[in-house]
Amino acid sequence: MDRTQAIALGLIALLAVAWLAPGRNSKGPSTVDEEEQLLHLCLGDKRQMRRLIALEKKKTPGISTQEAISRALASMLRDNS
Repeated sequence: MDRTQAIALGLIALLAVAWLAPGRNSKGPSTVDEEEQLLHLCLGDKRQMRRLIALEKKKTPGISTQEAISRALASMLRDNS
């Protein structure tokens, strides 16, 4: 990954963190928003997004797709900070 890509990914992560910050929306982001954010962090790669969701479901069998998306998004944000 070159420096420009690293900076762009860092900015994306920063924006995602700001989006998820408490107080932005009293009900919190919807699943669609989280799914869109995850796809954005995957740079539009839907296959990568599906793999991340599947990984979360494999780690914790029985969780909902919504929970898997939330966990995958949190993991991406944590790993990219």
